[in-house]
Amino acid sequence: LHFIKVAECFSKRIDVNMLLGERRLLWQSGMRMIKDHPVIGIGYGKTFNLLYKSAYAPRGATQDHSSAHNIFLEFALEMGPLGLTVFLWLHIMIFVSGFRLVRRRLRPNTFARALAAGILIGLIGVTFNGLANYFYKDRLILIYWLFVGIIFSLNRMASRDHVAGPASLKGSAV
Repeated sequence: LHFIKVAECFSKRIDVNMLLGERRLLWQSGMRMIKDHPVIGIGYGKTFNLLYKSAYAPRGATQDHSSAHNIFLEFALEMGPLGLTVFLWLHIMIFVSGFRLVRRRLRPNTFARALAAGILIGLIGVTFNGLANYFYKDRLILIYWLFVGIIFSLNRMASRDHVAGPASLKGSAV
């Protein structure tokens, strides 16, 4: 009986407009802010909330928002194209480093390789979360940078292992 109710919930079509509703309006407002401030953006911090309330909120908006609910849009509108470019470059380098680590630098069937692969998947998940959220103000960012630190630590360990051989990791703490 309960299974039928669950199946009915999933059989209904999902209205994307309903799901994205307010976020779509935020993204449109963010794009207008970028258009109005194309060179250096609006500034980092609480500026989005102030501008949104004063000039960019659509008619009938009922909520205050502190961000555009998209990490890439947020960096573009807060810091302009240069800030977005630096942000993208940094994250591309993180992912390239992680993929190289998993594919080439760590030996197959090792804990370090499995750990690096799992962390890389976690980073990808957090980044996809950024498409509909701004996680730089949340606790999630602590986990994100912890994952990045582990990736780079494993990279360093792999470099040491490659240069000096596996015995170099015995008894050393990184």
